[in-house]
Amino acid sequence: MKNLILTTIFTLISVIGFSQTEGPCLSGDCKEGYSYYYNETTQIVYIGWYKDGLYDGPGYLQNPDGSFVFSDFTKGKIDGYSFYNFGKGKGSGIFEMGVKQGNHFLEHNSQTMARKLITYKDDVAISEKVYEVSADNTSDCMTGDCENGFGIKRQAQDKILVGEFKNGVLMYGEDLNPYTQVSSFKVSSVETTFEYRYYNKDGIEIAGDYSNNNRNGRTVILKLSEGILQGAITENGKVVKRF
Repeated sequence: MKNLILTTIFTLISVIGFSQTEGPCLSGDCKEGYSYYYNETTQIVYIGWYKDGLYDGPGYLQNPDGSFVFSDFTKGKIDGYSFYNFGKGKGSGIFEMGVKQGNHFLEHNSQTMARKLITYKDDVAISEKVYEVSADNTSDCMTGDCENGFGIKRQAQDKILVGEFKNGVLMYGEDLNPYTQVSSFKVSSVETTFEYRYYNKDGIEIAGDYSNNNRNGRTVILKLSEGILQGAITENGKVVKRF
């Protein structure tokens, strides 16, 4: 992720003709609307939406060590359900204005569906537990509590749900196709929410506002293999404006 992002950024700098002396805002004004930002000195990357000069809306933030987060930022803070890798594997969970709260799920073994459940209170981890899934497991609830708690549930042959359940419904977490390795990370319990979708096969990553079973509102689209960093406005799942 880090190398692809930086390679894409460097390519865009050479094409567009920006230099460090012209400032780190490479698209837009980094104040309102969609912009992407790269600071050569700090090596901080942000691709997403701004309001009043702060990260606000769907966005991707990468730190100098390569750690990153996709989130729906609020006033410059990671906020709501977010997908991230802070150096301990891919994970997701709820943030409240930059502070981790509740259950977060981390990929524990990239070759299996094992997940580490870490429960936070005000950014402090108060418990940890690993949930393993054996290769020959044929149960609908593969591990954990798929009714009211954390679980890994087989919804269909090509659909596995990983996350926090209530009354058997996934409230927030991952919707995984184990064959294509296509995942969506989203909140299911509200009409309008934020969704991050990762297409591993062709390297597309999308984050954006989502409602009424369609993408609606502001979106960030990354297709690094083709050097694409884009913002878009969508209506009923269709792009109506690109940035």
